[in-house]
Amino acid sequence: MDADRVGLDAERTVWWGQYQIPVEAARYWRIGGLDLFVLRKEGGWQVQAFEHRTEDEEIPPLAIAREIAWMPENTRADVVHYKVPDQNDVLTLLPRLADRPVVSRPRMPFNVGPGATVTVYVGTPLWVELRAGQEEVLLCELPLMRPPQTWFGGSTYEGELCYAARTRCRTHAEEVPVRPWRAITPLRLENRGKDGWLLDRLALPVPQLPLFAAADGRIWTSSLSTTRNAEGELGDIRIGSSVPNEPGPWTELGKPRQAGSTSILGRFYGKLF
Repeated sequence: MDADRVGLDAERTVWWGQYQIPVEAARYWRIGGLDLFVLRKEGGWQVQAFEHRTEDEEIPPLAIAREIAWMPENTRADVVHYKVPDQNDVLTLLPRLADRPVVSRPRMPFNVGPGATVTVYVGTPLWVELRAGQEEVLLCELPLMRPPQTWFGGSTYEGELCYAARTRCRTHAEEVPVRPWRAITPLRLENRGKDGWLLDRLALPVPQLPLFAAADGRIWTSSLSTTRNAEGELGDIRIGSSVPNEPGPWTELGKPRQAGSTSILGRFYGKLF
């Protein structure tokens, strides 16, 4: 059985939330490909972040708010000092979806047969926001697993910069590994065509999606759906309302970055499959 799926319980995978850090105390997080060091100072915070892994490499276990001695020479990354008016010792970590659409390619050929409807579960990378004090003043935003960039559009002149990712196109929610640095997006595909629908790329407008936490600690977005008609043409992507279609309970973690359809994906979406 997949150790990723069974080796982590909800308590150990929930890295977001509020942490009280006294003045001159330091904490350390390791989430996905990010090593995060934070020092509470009088009147501010010092933050050092080091990205150490790529998605295809083995990911070390989580470290959550571990008490450490502040030693900025541990990594080559710069230390950033944030001065804030709030003297409160609370630091809040919040998950965020990517600030650009994610274009994901199946790791192996995936074909939806004529007349078939299937839901695939696609993982997308997460960022973390650091917010200080009771007012949750934004300090910074960091990727938990930085994805490569890709250009998507009708030409080199018309398009938009997206993130590139890979997916296994899992068709059962329980098969999706527990990876706290990624969000799960259910994508419903309906093929009304007379032939098979070979998926080459999947486009996810993640800036327009909300975030939710499941009881097992995994992070989800709302559902997406699209249809291929009898002529083989693709319809627009549809964003489901409210929580994912899968059984809850759900805890809302974040609102969409963008309201409405502002992405060029709407015009070129059909070319992504």
